[in-house]
Amino acid sequence: MTPEQLTKHEKLVLFALAEDAMRTDAAVASRVGIKESTVGENRRKLIRKGHLRFVNVPSYHRLGFELAADIHRYDSLSIRPQIARDKYASFFRRAPRIFDAFMGDGYLGCIGLFEDYTTFSKFIDEFRSFLVTNGIRRPDVDFSLFPFESSRCTLEYNFAPSLNRTLDLGIADVQPRSMALSKRETMQLTKREAVLFSEMISSPMKSDKEIAVEFRRSRSSITEMRNRLVTMGLLSRIAIPSFKSMALESITHVYASFENPTPLEDKNSIAGEEWWQQALCVMEKDSEFIVSYLLRNNDERDEILKRCIRPFYEAGILASEPKIYSHSLINSVDFTEYAYAPVVEATRQFWCSRSR
Repeated sequence: MTPEQLTKHEKLVLFALAEDAMRTDAAVASRVGIKESTVGENRRKLIRKGHLRFVNVPSYHRLGFELAADIHRYDSLSIRPQIARDKYASFFRRAPRIFDAFMGDGYLGCIGLFEDYTTFSKFIDEFRSFLVTNGIRRPDVDFSLFPFESSRCTLEYNFAPSLNRTLDLGIADVQPRSMALSKRETMQLTKREAVLFSEMISSPMKSDKEIAVEFRRSRSSITEMRNRLVTMGLLSRIAIPSFKSMALESITHVYASFENPTPLEDKNSIAGEEWWQQALCVMEKDSEFIVSYLLRNNDERDEILKRCIRPFYEAGILASEPKIYSHSLINSVDFTEYAYAPVVEATRQFWCSRSR
């Protein structure tokens, strides 16, 4: 489906839920100025047409994870057709700590969560071995590590500003996904809560009534446990629009490192907050950042880079030229897409062993 097939009301509902997936129909109506009944009708249409789905994202730092990693390589001579797409897909499906992996125009990238550096190092060895086994003679892999206690990451993805911009909605005061430092910890759960938590991540569209039937529990007890998990901050509910819903041509990834440690406040004073607020994904620490921008066309790409990245270059604080990779969404292939459940399932014994 093309973006032109979305009505004005569908676009507004899509935006309001991308901004806050927990909004009721009444709250969406208040945010974008349409009737509550219209919101409900369009919410159902968006889900039915495949323009919208909901995902429960686990709070990794509360499950004992220590760091996030961005792993990528850009080498069109070695990536293009030498390794079939289904082989890449099979590899990433066997790597449950990778929750998003994709390829396009010679760019291969993935984002993963790891309990510690040892677990990460083992994955990198497996990835390089996979490349060599499949005929890649120089399995060079670039990566950046972002420990949660010293980094800010929007691992829930930040769709609302891109929707507002690319669909020309003209909505003021758009709320981006917040970024904050996250201390590593392991929450205490009962065995029953641990199982419910896994089910909520694996099947985010199931109602409390459906889960109650499966668990042979009352609906009220399931709702009570669900509310406790949310209150504990163990998960975030997000609404994900399909790229079909947005007037997009490409995605651009920017990698920048700083000559000296530069706190977020200093970065914001140099480039304003738009450099991260307009990004779909942000991984930032004092010494570097990685951002990804969803873009309608090359003109918008140039404008975003001019506003959001050039100020850092002009300030003379970068350690080297920023690395900028762009690829067409038409040519992009998702090997895993927001696959959060395998991460939880693969470490289930780890965090269930700490349940009460």
